[in-house]
Amino acid sequence: LQLSRNVICKSCNGVGGKPGSRKQCRGCDGRGIKVTLRQLGPGMMQQMQHACNDCGGQGESISEKDKCKVCTGNKITKETKILEVVDKGMKHGQKITFRGDGDEQPGVEPGDVIIVLQEKEHDVFKRNGLD
Repeated sequence: LQLSRNVICKSCNGVGGKPGSRKQCRGCDGRGIKVTLRQLGPGMMQQMQHACNDCGGQGESISEKDKCKVCTGNKITKETKILEVVDKGMKHGQKITFRGDGDEQPGVEPGDVIIVLQEKEHDVFKRNGLD
């Protein structure tokens, strides 16, 4: 099974650029979101929350010249991995877990990949137990 997943950039170690180049976003004060108040009528206000346009919801920004050349400041890169899944004698509905092979992000533990087998009927061959 071919698996495409996100991994932490090995060039910048998930920082996104040169050390010390990350700056807190001024538009959202590092929160990654902006809150907008809108008056609907006398005495009625609507409060809306949306991702910051300046930093893309990250809460920090890196200048273009300081960004990592490999991940372009995204802190992660794509990786393709081949997983050997099916062994002899596996059953329909059997779960196979690959611990830590899920997508990676800086500061977050990678998840697991769980594959559930689905047996497909064949015109010629019939399964008898584990045979």
